[in-house]
Amino acid sequence: MAEARASWLNSGRQSGGYGPVLRINAGETFTIRLLDQQPPEWIWKHSCRTPDGKFVKVLCTNTWDDKTKCPLCRANNFDKYRELKNRDKPYPISSEYAAPVWVYEEKTVKLLVGSDVWQRVDLAFQQNIDIFAHDLSVARDDSSGRTVYNVLPAGSAKPFSETVDPEKMPKILDYKQFLADNIKRVSVITNENDALPPPAESGASSGSEHPRSFLGGAASATPPPASAPAAPANPPASAASAISSGPSAARKETMAKFQKVLGKTSFNSSVMAKVIGGINEERRGKDPNAVVTNDVEGLTDAEFSTFVDRYEKEAQVQ
Repeated sequence: MAEARASWLNSGRQSGGYGPVLRINAGETFTIRLLDQQPPEWIWKHSCRTPDGKFVKVLCTNTWDDKTKCPLCRANNFDKYRELKNRDKPYPISSEYAAPVWVYEEKTVKLLVGSDVWQRVDLAFQQNIDIFAHDLSVARDDSSGRTVYNVLPAGSAKPFSETVDPEKMPKILDYKQFLADNIKRVSVITNENDALPPPAESGASSGSEHPRSFLGGAASATPPPASAPAAPANPPASAASAISSGPSAARKETMAKFQKVLGKTSFNSSVMAKVIGGINEERRGKDPNAVVTNDVEGLTDAEFSTFVDRYEKEAQVQ
């Protein structure tokens, strides 16, 4: 029997998302290549719901010169909502990053959009991995009950050899226009007596802005309003997050040691996976229900120190 094909009728349907954005579902892995060394653009947006309850992102239209342009920010700052935590406001505000990347599985350029995924790319950069000379494996893991992206070099460093058509490059400006147009799908509160809309999807929570390092120099022309917390959505779950709260002194020391080890041995993804796998086994040995991790950020400070020592030994044997 011939293999069944995808539905012809469904192929004509328009999805609620933006087509040029790379969609990574739970359990999926894509291999990407950064096209230049420019940091991704930093975009501010609101988490909203449509009247029928669907989650939608809407561009924050404030500017550095005028922080009152955005109608969603104005609604958030009405007296009845002003003192609420960001996540409890009608239209929580958060940020994300966006940049075009080559996607090998798609054989084309897509926009890589998000906060956590770009923070993971940046974490690799901070660990002295040449993210511009390697293909990068990007995997989505929802096994812990929340979405976490794991980013690792895919193979050894090599020149980028694919042909990119500049005319077919997705434009961030078009993506931002898509976000701006989404406001037409939202019921906007225009005065104090309007009813509060359904709560937006969690993830646009309050917090402090993370250090920018590789992600540093490309802030969007849309800044947060003066009263809004500068918090990236969905910070990665880890015992000691170097992104959300800053690494401890012990972890900084271990990170510096790991960079020296990588300088001597180069990066080896199979060794990394083997060592982390051993640490996960030890976790499960102590507690069968312990959460496992796929990357170094999910290790405690003590586990990370153990990881570096074992990685150095294993990499020297390879």
